[in-house]
Order: sequence, then C-alpha cells, then structure tokens
Amino acid sequence: MTDDKTSPAPEPPNVVGLTGTEAVFRILAYTGRPMKKRDIDEWLKDAEQPSLRQGQIAGAFWRLTTAYENVVEKRERGLYQIHPAWDGKPLDQQRQEDDTDYGTTAPAEADESQPDNLRPLIPCYGLYWHRDQVAWEARGGKPQLLGFPTDGEGDAVDFAYQRGVYILYNWPNIIYVGRTTKSLYERLRGHDKNPRRAHEWDRFSWFGLYPVDTNDALAAPNLNLDMSDIVAAFETLLITILSPPFNDKSGDRLGQRYLQIPDSIVEEQEQKKLAGQMKELWANVRFGKS
Repeated sequence: MTDDKTSPAPEPPNVVGLTGTEAVFRILAYTGRPMKKRDIDEWLKDAEQPSLRQGQIAGAFWRLTTAYENVVEKRERGLYQIHPAWDGKPLDQQRQEDDTDYGTTAPAEADESQPDNLRPLIPCYGLYWHRDQVAWEARGGKPQLLGFPTDGEGDAVDFAYQRGVYILYNWPNIIYVGRTTKSLYERLRGHDKNPRRAHEWDRFSWFGLYPVDTNDALAAPNLNLDMSDIVAAFETLLITILSPPFNDKSGDRLGQRYLQIPDSIVEEQEQKKLAGQMKELWANVRFGKS
C-alpha cells in the first residue's frame, strides 16, 4: 500500500516589518526561481504585502551577493536567484564576509568597448541624493555610495570611488560646488564632518567621469578630449543643474542617471525606529493613553 500523503506547501513568507535585504532573501528562497526587481515587486503585489522601493530591491540584491557567501548569486544583469550551495539556514545564521572584503575598490582599467565618439563625456550621474540615506561611518573602512540605473533593469553600483564634480544643497538652494579626484564618498564625508557646514546641507548631486562597466563596477575613463567635448560638458552640467526654461534638451554627451539606494545601516535604523513607534502606539491604545 502506497502512502499518498505529501508534505504541505510552505506558507508564503510574511515580509511586514523586515528590511529590504531580509524580505528579498525570503522571497527568493520561497520561490526558488531567478527573479528581477519587477518580479519581486509583482510577487509582493500578488501576495498583498507592502511594496518595496526599487532602490531597496536593488540594494538587497547587491548586499546578498556581496556581503554573504553562497546565499544568492547573480545569473545575468538584473537577474538573481538563491545560490545552489545555500545551506537552507535563515539569513541571520549566515556567515557575513569580512569587512576587508566587503564593498568596492578603486576603478578598474579604462573601458575600451566603445569608440571615443560614442562614449558620454559624463557617463553617469546622480541628482538630488539625500544626505541622511548615507552611512558616513564606513564599516571596516569600506565606504558605500550605492545607486541603480533608471532603465529599470540594471544592478546596484557603488559610486564611493567616483571622480568628478558634485553639488551640495540646502534644498532647494545650491550652496556649494566642489570637485573630487580621488573619492566622491570621502569628499562628501568631509563636508558631513565639517562643523561649519554640518547642518547646512541635506542633498547632493554628482556628475562622474568614471563609467560603469559590464560587471556593474567603476572603470577608469579613456578621455581623448577636444574643445567641442569640453564645451558640451560645460553646457550639459549647466542645463542639468539650472534647468533653464528655454532649453528643450538636457545637453550633449550625458550618460546614465542613477537613483540613490539607502545604506543598509540607515534602513535598519529606520526599521528599529518604526518598530519602536508602533510598540509605543500599541501600548498607548492598550492602556488607554492618548
């Protein structure tokens, strides 16, 4: 006589109150299939659970493949799945990579894949990023400044070592324009620690000279400039920053825009703060406090 009993299907994970990294990990583990940002978003909608911001999902993919060993793997651009070597244990029982190996490094060699006349002079940039979404106390000396492209398909990129120019805002006013030739993160961190300017800026924009390669990492630029390139660069920056009403274009030779990904430390702090507020609210309701 055969036993017709089968194991019950596992319940869909409840991701309410979880960080983006933990939520994405549980969804990937539950579905067991490769997923992109839009797949995670659709799963959450179908399960009638709170949605995650696109930046949260992109950041979760990046951290799961960077900060942990054999938990999640990248199949191709924007596509992720549970690693075949995953041991089945929850994320909080996984070994995290050492701080010395966690994060990005200085840009690689120049990308020769495109002819000079097709490479944007400013290959990537970010507009109006929030200062309070960056962890200025870098873990283990490894800074992070994560963003993801607006094309909807690309992966998270760490721009901590980007070079170029940046703008500080006391929103919506521009209060400072600067440049960096070594590390965008360190220049901004210097402003964050400056006692004279510490409370005077809340957002920043940046325009980088280092392109993003096919591995979603920064590569050194291959700049063969003539006068028209330099003029176009100045025009592009001014139009993008100032948005003059008579200009009907954003300028020439401007590359991919990247949106900000909140640092995981900031996200965890926000989750703890929200949990504390909900606990306090529940206690007030339970004991009749107003």
